[in-house]
Amino acid sequence: MIASEWIFGRDRELGIVASLVGKATAGGGALLIRGDAGIGKSALLERAVGLAQAAGMRVLQTTGVRTEANLPFAGLHQLLRPTLAGLEALPKPQYAALGVAFGLVEGAAEDPFLIALATLTLLADAAARTPILVVADDVQWLDRPSADALAFVARRLGSDPLVMVVGLREGDESPFDAADIDELALQPLSDRDARDMVSRLAPELAPSVRDRILREAAGNPLALSELSATIREDTASGAGVRDIIPLNARLERAFAARADDLPHDTQWLVLIAALDDRGGISEIVAAAGVPPSAITPAVDARLIEVDGPSLRFRHPLIRSAIQQRATVAEQHAAHAALAGVVGDFDRAAWHRAAATDPPDESVASLLDAAADRAIRRGALVVAVRALARAATLSADGRGRGTRLLRAADVANDIGRMDVIAQMLAEAEPIDVPVLEDRRQAWITALSLTGPRSRREKANLRSVIAAATRAGEDGHADLGLALLQFASARSWWLDPGPEIRSQIAAAARQLADLTDSRVIFLSSIAPEDHVDELLVQLTERARSREPVSGTDGRRYATAALWLGALDLVVDFFGASIAGLRQEGRLGLLARSLTVRAFGSVHLGTLGTVASDLDEGFRLGIETRQPFYLATANVSQAIYLAYRGDIDGAEGRIGDVERVTLGAQAEGVLAETRHARGIIDLAAGRHDEAYEQLRHLFDPTHPSYHATVGGWAISDFAYAAALTDHGAEEAAAVLRRLEEDAVRMKMPWWRIGVAYGRAVLARKAGDAASADSAFAMARAMDLERWPLARARLSLAYGTWLRRQRRVAESRAELRSARDLLDAIGVRYLADRAQQELGASGEATRHRGIDVLDQLTPQELQIARLASEGMSNREIGTRLYLSHRTVGSHLYRVFPKLGITSRAQLHTALR
Repeated sequence: MIASEWIFGRDRELGIVASLVGKATAGGGALLIRGDAGIGKSALLERAVGLAQAAGMRVLQTTGVRTEANLPFAGLHQLLRPTLAGLEALPKPQYAALGVAFGLVEGAAEDPFLIALATLTLLADAAARTPILVVADDVQWLDRPSADALAFVARRLGSDPLVMVVGLREGDESPFDAADIDELALQPLSDRDARDMVSRLAPELAPSVRDRILREAAGNPLALSELSATIREDTASGAGVRDIIPLNARLERAFAARADDLPHDTQWLVLIAALDDRGGISEIVAAAGVPPSAITPAVDARLIEVDGPSLRFRHPLIRSAIQQRATVAEQHAAHAALAGVVGDFDRAAWHRAAATDPPDESVASLLDAAADRAIRRGALVVAVRALARAATLSADGRGRGTRLLRAADVANDIGRMDVIAQMLAEAEPIDVPVLEDRRQAWITALSLTGPRSRREKANLRSVIAAATRAGEDGHADLGLALLQFASARSWWLDPGPEIRSQIAAAARQLADLTDSRVIFLSSIAPEDHVDELLVQLTERARSREPVSGTDGRRYATAALWLGALDLVVDFFGASIAGLRQEGRLGLLARSLTVRAFGSVHLGTLGTVASDLDEGFRLGIETRQPFYLATANVSQAIYLAYRGDIDGAEGRIGDVERVTLGAQAEGVLAETRHARGIIDLAAGRHDEAYEQLRHLFDPTHPSYHATVGGWAISDFAYAAALTDHGAEEAAAVLRRLEEDAVRMKMPWWRIGVAYGRAVLARKAGDAASADSAFAMARAMDLERWPLARARLSLAYGTWLRRQRRVAESRAELRSARDLLDAIGVRYLADRAQQELGASGEATRHRGIDVLDQLTPQELQIARLASEGMSNREIGTRLYLSHRTVGSHLYRVFPKLGITSRAQLHTALR
């Protein structure tokens, strides 16, 4: 950082920084300061440090360095080093996660989000003793695991005495871009402020020279400062003012020119320092092989600053200028010198790689080992980079191919398929047939994650064939991984029953139905195994044996495909608990979202709001757009059920704007279904029918066999409320009943039975209606509250219109009470209207806790009512325990209670 005694023209920005630091004791927050190089980010960060120190706060700092980007958790370790004495006080899973990440303890790698949660807990615990300011500069150059962890923490600040200020260079990507924190974009100084700054720094310059500086600097404070000094030196030496070139290049040239005037030993030492990633003077001097006094000329030239045992460049542009002025041979020699003195194996490996022209198998092996260590520490992004670089250094095709494919396996675990797809596609063919076949299979599989192509079915068949060959070669796990790409594509972009059947059949060749992967893959085309799959899932749901988070999610997804909604909620309950414990937030986001989707259709709305609230936040955090679309669809239906039609239409409009151009039949069908439900809730029955009828038309773009099955009840209900749809709907139901396999699926079977009954009621055939209602009411709907309530409403309505008024009241009352309890207000209101028409007095609906608390407050209150402590709740929800306490502080008065002991009764 270049310190400045004055900060010109930044009164507003200084006020924002001071306000953030000042509120630390009342509750934290985070601020992202974004701007071009030299615009003043570092000066504002330094001012934040000064304000915090003056207030008695503890300051923790880290700075990104380009050459350190491949060292896992280097930036986070630099930041947290002063707090590591509190490591052992963390919950055991968090202690293990952070200890393994920092190489302090041996153990298996944990999910990066568990490491991030440990970081949050460690900081929050330390801040409880003394308020803390976290400063992270040049985060675009932080190693990715560190940046991800700090962005995770930044999103969750608000209750702890902990604030974070982050500096990010404009135009560079960082996890903080999606962190949803306050942002301060620095603009160039005004002409007046720029003129004042130059006059203060170089009052002796002639007006014409000052004008030249103002033009070239364009309001950039660093440029104003450094160009003033450089031009002053040029003028004094008689060299004249140099030509205009782009600002950064102008600054870099100015910095490099200073280096050119240094003694040879100092130039060599400064280059070593520019390529070093730690800044330790002893290490840099040892690598350079020069006396420590060689540092002094660089300090005098205002290129570096010495801070105790470390040195640092006064600005990142100085570091890049030094690197760029060096020849390739000089850079190789400097990296080789550093590799010979650093004690850390990973740092040595990367310096050796930077000093090497391919091929060099010995250096590739060092990077293999670095990748292994990164995997053990949970830094999978770094492992992928190490393997990719090792592949370029490989001595032969077998080594290159093995490393590329291993990188693909690792990247698959973190969802970074864009990087691997490009790497595999650009790599030369591997001269080992088995490896080349696998490379081609990966390329084809990865193509399925992009936009729909004209060769969609051919690509899917190619992946299925590759998966089969992998199994024949003894690589069943690879085969099943490839098939999971194909199955995901088959949901979002339906290729038709033939392809789905081929996927399911290929999976069953690779393993049997005791494997959760095979159950999941078979469920997309269950024609030959529907009975067995439902039995397997039911037995697993009833079993007391623990289910891992991943297996539970696969079972839940299979149950969703098979229409067993009650099992969906059961399995996701087990899956979510496991995924929380494992810290797998990507899968947790999916599980919460799909559980909410299943719950809203099942009619168990109590957890929907909190599931969706958390699923949204984690879906953004883990970058999963299709699941965000599903979350928006579920939220729209939930809001429609709760009577918020405007909110529901806003949500579904968001989905349509983002996804309708993606040709994703799964999302199109979900969206149309939600539109139909919104229209029903708003009383627009004709419009609802028009929306829903297309789900059952195979020629329509939004046709999706599975989603259509989920919409049968809504479709039939809409048809029964129109003047023209009943006959067409009855024909659709007859066609659906002919699908014997799907009629075994619970949701499908329930929908058809309900539809048959309400359409018979519409037709006015009392005998047929009585028979249809009797068949529907004979089904076991104990765990299907919405279906049960709808059937009671329809039956009670039919009884009243048959003048069986006394019988109708019991059914309508039951329907109303259940619909009130589960929160489906538009149907509850209809049931109340029917009851009023039967002569029974109306009553006011009670206060609903879902309307009193925010989704996160409700989630926390429920966990607290189960006896969990604030720390336990925070661990489960990836929040600090102080944030949990703040939420409960707001919950108590909303519920009219004064203690945790009263929560259970209040929420019941």
